[in-house]
Amino acid sequence: MKSIVVFKKREVREYLDGLIMFWRNSRDEEIEDLEEEEKYLKEISKYYIDAYQTVRLSLFGKMLEEGK
Repeated sequence: MKSIVVFKKREVREYLDGLIMFWRNSRDEEIEDLEEEEKYLKEISKYYIDAYQTVRLSLFGKMLEEGK
């Protein structure tokens, strides 16, 4: 059996960029605006940003710039 995954560059980049932006928004959100159970998102967001940026750098040779 042959298993092939078609790599669609644009779709993968858009997916990673969306995740990076989501976690950046979580990181930048004012902590007072968050419910108590959501405050952990702010704390862990930097780790998710780093992880997705590393994958993006490995696949595309460039990280998503801040502010995009």
